[in-house]
Amino acid sequence: KISSVIIRRIMDKLLPDNVEIYWIKNMWDREVFEQGVLGPKFKHKRELLLQVIKKFKPENILILCCGVGLETSDIKKLLFLRRIVCVDINPSSCEKTRQRVGNSNIVTILNKNVYDIDFVQAFDAVVCMDALHHLGRQDILLSKINKAIKKDGVFIGDYFGKEKFIPWQIHRHGLIKYWLINSKHHISNLLLKFNILPNRLVEAGWMRTFLYTKEQIINKLQEHKYKILELISDEWHFFVAQKI
Repeated sequence: KISSVIIRRIMDKLLPDNVEIYWIKNMWDREVFEQGVLGPKFKHKRELLLQVIKKFKPENILILCCGVGLETSDIKKLLFLRRIVCVDINPSSCEKTRQRVGNSNIVTILNKNVYDIDFVQAFDAVVCMDALHHLGRQDILLSKINKAIKKDGVFIGDYFGKEKFIPWQIHRHGLIKYWLINSKHHISNLLLKFNILPNRLVEAGWMRTFLYTKEQIINKLQEHKYKILELISDEWHFFVAQKI
């Protein structure tokens, strides 16, 4: 028993924080990234999101991984909305969202893990921006999102695109620096390809970013009973999918 405890403690030290602990410790501030190298594209995605919301006019929206609340603040101004529920695992992100939206009787902010949501056909739309590619347990999450959306409701989100995101990073950093920065990711992909990397390591956060091709995203969404209405690709794949 003593030896097993020691081994477990050593493994806990060697393994990275799992995804949940990592994002509790590290707040992702979209506002900062909108001022960075890809700032115009981040802003354009936020504009696309608002256009889609205006087009479908959902009365009830669930925003997952709401971050510092920029999208929530945009959406809250639309007059047809009756209810917005925001979820984020980072307490500082939740607090920033509260400060940004102010006192509102239509906005509820929940500091919880997205894997723990358990809504049943409660929303006309679910939004998850800039986060899906950081979440390893895709099938669990997509099933929960599907369960939360009413029939014919829409799921709006984005994934890093494998086709253009890697070339952009190589152009930005140079090939050698790119490989050094992403060495763990490349090694992990290689181990996954040959079924060497245990699922426990994947779920523990060994890989915190997953890159997807357009075809992979289409297949994954269709597998979870969505009809893809829009798919716009650059460094990201931005999609609008309807539950069927």
